Amino acid sequence: MAATGRSGSEPIDFRERVDESTASYFIDVERNLKQLLNDPEQQDAREALVTNALEETQGKQLQTACDHRCSKPLERLLEQATGKQLIEFLRGFGNSDKIVSLFTNPFGSHVAEALLQTLGEQLEYLDEAEWQQTKKLVTEAAQVLAEELVRVAKSKYGSHALRTWIRLLSGQIGDPCKDAGKPRNMKGTTSWKGKTATKGPFKELFKTWGKLVLTSVEGDMPSLLRHPSASPFLQAFLQACEGEEKLHIRAVNIFMMNQDDPNGLQPIQINASELTNLMKEKTSSHAVEALLASMSEEQRHAFYTQVLRGKMLKLCLHPAANYPVQAFISSTTSEPHVGLILEEIETHVGTLFQRQRAGVVAALVAATARLRHERKAMCKSLARGVLECCGKEDGDGTNQQKRYNYKKLVPLLLKVDTASTAHSKNHRFGKKKRKREETNVPPLKKENEFSALGCQILSMVFSFPLDCTQQFVDSMTSIPEEQLVEIACNSSGSRAAEAFFDSAAPSATKKKLATVFDRHLEVMCYLPGPSFVLQKAFSFADPSTRESYAQKLAHHRSELTRLRHGPHLLRACGAEEYAADPKAWADKQKRKANQLKSFANDFGDGKSLF
Repeated sequence: MAATGRSGSEPIDFRERVDESTASYFIDVERNLKQLLNDPEQQDAREALVTNALEETQGKQLQTACDHRCSKPLERLLEQATGKQLIEFLRGFGNSDKIVSLFTNPFGSHVAEALLQTLGEQLEYLDEAEWQQTKKLVTEAAQVLAEELVRVAKSKYGSHALRTWIRLLSGQIGDPCKDAGKPRNMKGTTSWKGKTATKGPFKELFKTWGKLVLTSVEGDMPSLLRHPSASPFLQAFLQACEGEEKLHIRAVNIFMMNQDDPNGLQPIQINASELTNLMKEKTSSHAVEALLASMSEEQRHAFYTQVLRGKMLKLCLHPAANYPVQAFISSTTSEPHVGLILEEIETHVGTLFQRQRAGVVAALVAATARLRHERKAMCKSLARGVLECCGKEDGDGTNQQKRYNYKKLVPLLLKVDTASTAHSKNHRFGKKKRKREETNVPPLKKENEFSALGCQILSMVFSFPLDCTQQFVDSMTSIPEEQLVEIACNSSGSRAAEAFFDSAAPSATKKKLATVFDRHLEVMCYLPGPSFVLQKAFSFADPSTRESYAQKLAHHRSELTRLRHGPHLLRACGAEEYAADPKAWADKQKRKANQLKSFANDFGDGKSLF
C-alpha cells in the first residue's frame, strides 16, 4: 500500500510499517497528549502517557518512526521525553544503517530532528551514567553517518536531519533561553551545569566527524555545491566549523577548490573558473555566499584577485552572481578592496539601478560607511548614477552636454528599484514554467511607494560628512512640503527622514523640516513610523515650534495613549507636562537649551565626529 508524503506531492512505498492496532494506538496517544498539554495540572498523567507510549516502540523504533500514521505522534512524544527515555529510543538504532534509513525517510527524518533537538536540550540534565551512554550512542551514529554521508546529504529529507545533527555536535542546541515556557519533563534529573565542562557539546567528536566529512566530499565538491539538498548541508557544516581553527581552514580551502593545499600551508590557488560558474548558478551561489562570510582576509584577497577582479560589473549584473558579490563587499575589512571595487563600477551605478541591482550599490555604500573610506567618491558616483538612471535632463543644444537636476536627487533615489519584476523577464532562472490560467499577475507598485533599498542607501549616506553629502542635503530641503510629508509617513521613508535629523546637515535646514512637520503633526502622530520622525524633529526645532508640538500632542493625548507608540511620543515631547503646566514646561525647555549651549561651548558641538 502506498502512502503520501507530508507535502502530499507523490505516493511513496514504505517497507517500514507497523500493524493497524499499533497505528490506532499512536493516533489516540496524539489526541490525548494534545489535551494534556493544554492542562498544566495534568503533568503526572502526561508523564505516564509519554512513558507508556515510548515503551510501545521498543524493538520497532524504526518502523514506528517511518510509518506515516505514527511519525507525528512520535515527534510530540519525543519533545516531552526525559533524557533517559531519549537514550533508550536512540539505542534502538544501534550502530547499524538504521540511522541512515531514519534520516532519509520522509517521515522518519522529522522524528530524527525532534529526537536530536530534544536530546541537545536535555544534555545538561543528564547524570554521569546517562552522559556516557549518550556519548557512546552518538559516536556510533556519527561513524555510520560519516560512511554514508554523501547519500544522506543528497536526500532532501536527510539534508534537514543532518543540519540538526550538526547543531547537536557543535553545541548550537541547548540554549536555556530558547523555548522558555515550553512544558518539559525534568522530574528526577540533576543539572551538571557549572560542575564540569566535560559533558558539554561533543566538541572532540565534531572534530573527528568533521575530518571524515571533508574526506568524503573533497573529490566531489562542485557537484555537491550544485545539489539542492547537499548544498544547504555543506553551508551549515562550514558555519559550524568556524569555532575550530584547523578544521575551518581545511574546510574553506576545500570549498575554494584549493586542491593542491587543502590545509592552507602554501599560497592560495583557487579554481577560479569553477567558482565563477558556481556563483552564476542559483543553488551554488548561496554556498559561495556562506563561503565568503567564513573566509579570512588573506583568503578573501585571493578570491578577489583570482575570481572577481576585472569581472565585477559582469558579475554584479548577473541574476545569481550578484548576491555573492554583495556578500564579499559586506564581509570585507580591507580598504583597498573597497577602493578597487568602486573604481570598477563607479561609472556603472546607473546601469546597476536600471537592471534592478540596487543591492550591490547598498552593500558598497555600507562598506564605505563602515570603513570610512572613499565616502566622497561613493557619493559622487551614487548621485551621478541615480540621475543617469532616472532623472537626466538635456542641456544646451549647442554643446550637447547633459545637465543634472540635483534637486530631484533624493526623490529619485527613494524610488529606485521599485519597477515590477514583470519588466525583467530576461533574467530568469531555469526553464520557463507553463503559466496556469488561474494565476494572477502581481500588480505594479503604487506611485507613492518607496524603495526599501533606496531609503536604506539614503540613510547611510546621511551618516557621511557634510562635504560628501551636500547635494543630498540640498535636495532633501528643496523637496515640496507635500512630498516631504509623504516620505515621512512611509514605513521605509521615515527611516531616511530620521537619518536626516541625525546627519551633519546645518541646524537651520533641520529646523525648516521640523516646522514643515509641525503643520502636519495632527496626522503624522497617529502613525508609528512618523512618530519617530516627530521625536527627532522636536529635538532640533526652535522653541516656538517645540511648544506647538507639545500643545498639539497634549490636545490628542487621550487618543495617543491607546496606541502602542503614543506614550513614547508624548513622553519625548513632554506633552503630559505641558498639559499640566505650560509655564513650567517652557521654563524646563529653556534650562535644557542653556545646558546644551554651555556643554557645546565647553566640549564642542560634535561636528568633528563626522
